Amino acid sequence: MPTTVDIESQRMRVGTTPVRKLYQGTNLRGTRIAELFANGEQGVWYDPSDFSTLFQDAAGTIPVTAVEQPVGRMLDKSGRGNHASQPTTTARPILRQDENGKHYLYFDGVDDWMQTASSMDLSGTSEVVTMAAVKVPASKTTRGTVFELGTSYASSGCFGMETPMFSAAAVGVGYRGNGSETAKSISSTDSSPISIVFGASLYLNDPAFQLRADGNNKQMSSVSTGS
Repeated sequence: MPTTVDIESQRMRVGTTPVRKLYQGTNLRGTRIAELFANGEQGVWYDPSDFSTLFQDAAGTIPVTAVEQPVGRMLDKSGRGNHASQPTTTARPILRQDENGKHYLYFDGVDDWMQTASSMDLSGTSEVVTMAAVKVPASKTTRGTVFELGTSYASSGCFGMETPMFSAAAVGVGYRGNGSETAKSISSTDSSPISIVFGASLYLNDPAFQLRADGNNKQMSSVSTGS
């Protein structure tokens, strides 16, 4: 029976039956995004297709109403209050829409970035799960940060997602516990430019690492980087 997930409405179905979680045996194969934070887990969920979460200014007083407007503040939908903002006008991304009608944030690859308004304290856990949908134009060939916890994944206790990573069509993740850093990357099936959904799960204490691109297992590792 086909399984479908509507990301914008957060409805997952097996055939025509709505479900909250999907298992294969005892392994969780799918869940609504909101369920990831159901037990108070720390994290973020940013959705540029939801205009109610977007503001042109960092203070959150000027709503985004159309494409080609700057985004100075983006509200976190996880319920944890980790809203992202950018106080510098020239460093704000632009809201745009692709040929399929999907909205996204365009970062210029030079000085555009956003940061959580308050620090996320993840010191109480050794587990991280991340997912991002990105499109990288052919003109962008140098390494670019998609998401980062800390100043650099070369630093202890830090984690980062990059695309491009080691090559123009590669996506990857770097991380470090209290030992040596490690980084894993995979090449996209697309030639540059690439459009890809990629995610990673990291369990420092096991250790176990998995990097997936477009739903497929692509890279796994059990190399310890410290707890």
